[in-house]
Amino acid sequence: MTKNNYFKTNSGYILPVSEKKYLIPFLTGTAKGTKYYEPAPSKDIKAEYLADKVLQFHQFIDIFSSLQIKIKNKSFLDIGTGNGLMPKTLLMSGLMKNVLGSDLYSPYEHESASIPLEKQVFWKYINFIKKNIKKNTLSYVNYKNTVKGTAEKEVFKPEDIFIKKIDLKKLKEYKFKKIGAHNLNSLRKKFDIIYCKGIEHIPNWKLVVKNISYASKKNSYVYLKIRPFYSYLGPHRFATSAIPWGHALLKDHEYKRYVNQFHKNRAKQMISSYFNTVTFPRHTIEELIRFFELSNFSLICQKVETPPFLKQILKFKNSIKNFDKLINKKGKISNSELSSSVQHLVFQKL
Repeated sequence: MTKNNYFKTNSGYILPVSEKKYLIPFLTGTAKGTKYYEPAPSKDIKAEYLADKVLQFHQFIDIFSSLQIKIKNKSFLDIGTGNGLMPKTLLMSGLMKNVLGSDLYSPYEHESASIPLEKQVFWKYINFIKKNIKKNTLSYVNYKNTVKGTAEKEVFKPEDIFIKKIDLKKLKEYKFKKIGAHNLNSLRKKFDIIYCKGIEHIPNWKLVVKNISYASKKNSYVYLKIRPFYSYLGPHRFATSAIPWGHALLKDHEYKRYVNQFHKNRAKQMISSYFNTVTFPRHTIEELIRFFELSNFSLICQKVETPPFLKQILKFKNSIKNFDKLINKKGKISNSELSSSVQHLVFQKL
């Protein structure tokens, strides 16, 4: 960072800059000896990683239970499955028996999939989830203290769910297809429930929704768990600026100028991450919902998580002169999107 503590936009607006004040306090801690923007080493499997995967599964079950949608005996597709822990847990718990994990890359094939190796994580995950299922019940209170994500901690608290046992024999039913979100039509199969955690990393949402439509049938459900780009930490840790909502306030060429001014030592990588690893072109949540509507889907549930540091960042927002004027120049970005950490969207095909 340079000594200057502000950035001037092309229009002359002054925006505050401080990693120490506006960025680092709101990020989940990294491994000892690493910079705040560096991911933890893949061999460093912490309990919070395991807790996050259990919470992801638990929230999924809770959402469908709250909507009174039965998932037993339904077919399930996980888009961007990575190491497949989500569909595998659905199998092992006996909640589903026909699951498919799909991904553009095979697990660990590409550096973009920075996930622990299965041989390193699987048994730790199995032991963790077994330890937290007590008297055939998975309860959030059993593992909530292990959830460390600063953006989501204890915001969405799922209800207790009954799980008779974790049956490893059922894993033989797990199937994987090396297919990206833009080519789901090649599966030549339609699913009852389609899940995607991380659509914010996939470009061309119109094409993604079109392919989801190919892979669904009447009354199919689509569940997205997404960190909106225009939320406070939307560009994720590597590309987030030290300007409060800088990614929402700055134009693309201003962002590049900001990076070259304040992050010279990693400017090339930071710009690449901003434009290549977080979906581009940018779209709001409302635009995403409209893409689904145009493909004959109806939004039946929208659950908005707000970060525990909401009061702090709202103070930053209110302290920036002309914040609303700058935001309006970027398009119709809702206050709920700016203030959210994660959103859960469930659609039903009409």
